[in-house]
Order: sequence, then C-alpha cells, then structure tokens
Amino acid sequence: MDHKEYIRKTESKTAVLMIHGILGTPRHFDCLISAFPQEWSIYNILLDGHGGTVEEFSNTSMKKWERQVDEQICELCKLYDDLIILAHSMGTLLSMSSYLKKPKKIKAMILLDVPLKMHIMPKAVLNSMKVILDIVDPDNFEETSTKNACSISTTKMVWKYLGWIPRYLELFELSDRIGRNIYKITVPCFVFQSRYDELVSLGSLSCLKRNPAIKIKMLWNSGHFAYKEQDIKILRKEIKTIYKSVFREGKL
Repeated sequence: MDHKEYIRKTESKTAVLMIHGILGTPRHFDCLISAFPQEWSIYNILLDGHGGTVEEFSNTSMKKWERQVDEQICELCKLYDDLIILAHSMGTLLSMSSYLKKPKKIKAMILLDVPLKMHIMPKAVLNSMKVILDIVDPDNFEETSTKNACSISTTKMVWKYLGWIPRYLELFELSDRIGRNIYKITVPCFVFQSRYDELVSLGSLSCLKRNPAIKIKMLWNSGHFAYKEQDIKILRKEIKTIYKSVFREGKL
C-alpha cells in the first residue's frame, strides 16, 4: 500500500487534520474522507518514522511526533479560520496533547479508539506475528486489516523489533498523561470506541466519562483496525451530523 500523506488544499476557510496511530498510515482514513465537504482542505499526515523500515521507526520518538503535530496545527491555524481534527488511536492522544498546550487552536475533535486504558488480546499478538512473518490469510478480514493498518516494512529478523520498546513505553506515558488531564478538554469532542477492540480496553470509557463534555458512541461491530462496513456507514453519517451541528451552534 502507498502510505504517503494525502493533502488536498482548497480556497475554503476550513481544514481537516487527520492523524493516524502508532505504526499506522494515512490510508486508515480513506473510507472517511468523503464524509467531509469536497470544498474543505484535507491534511492527512504521515508521522515521522512511519511508512519506512523497522529501523526508521526505532529511531523516531514521541517527542518528534508531538512536535510534528503541534507545528502542523500551528501552521494550519495561520491558513484557516476553522480546524477540525480526525484521529485514530495514538493520534487521538497527540491531538489532545496539542489541544492542552494551546486550547484555542483546535475547534473540534473526532476521535476513534482512544487508548486511555490498554489491553493486548491474544488475537492481537497472533495477527501481528502473522503480519511480521508475512503469512496473513488474504481471506481473513481481521488479519488483512491489521496488515493494511501497518505502514512499516516488516522483517523476519524479529530481534530488530526490540528497538520499538521505547516507542511503546512513550505511548503508555502519553496515555497516562492524557488520562490524568482528560477533564481539561473543553473543545467539542466526539469519541467512537470499537466494541471488539483488541488493543484498547473498554476501561477507557470510564476515563472518558469523567468529562461530561466528551460525547461517546460505540462501534458495535468493529475492532481496532477492522472496521465493519455497517460501522463505516455509521461513522460517515455521524461525522456529517457532527460538523453540521457544530457549525449550526456557532462553535466554529
């Protein structure tokens, strides 16, 4: 798959910034771009160290990702009057982290599978190992979804993945930091959690519910990467409802 960023610049005063998760790809949002008005600008970015090799991912850092998102948001706020964020997994944490630094910069956030509490189910480990060993069953929806969600060129030299440990430790630290500050989020925030998420615990819901300003809905048929078609349709419909409501209420 082509894991390059996707940029659509228009004359509109509104832009959508899309931020993928750890190991992820801008392609994760392919099925949702059409939910936004054609005249809006789209910035579907690729985080540092992604879209390349195992070694390149090992040599990046959470600091680089946070700085990249902060700088991208600051730049877009110079170019556009209104900025909406659509993010998945770690991208949701990066979005909230940036918002907490400069609350006035972000006007609305749509967040998918927020990992405030994590658990690793056996099938997540199995699917990941199949991706690494390149033995994914093309007829298995969960396995192919996991493969398509990973922008890193895999290697069977499994010891090279030890360099990823610091990145995941940084992810856990960021998750904890956002969880402790979740009550500070006051921007219109709409969260969609997957019922069968193999990486994010449903315990994340209790953390999100600490903030009554955060609106939460469930995707009842999907996992962390494997979004079923009925849930994709729901997401598209909900996204349209969200931005129309936000504009109508004068929050943007």
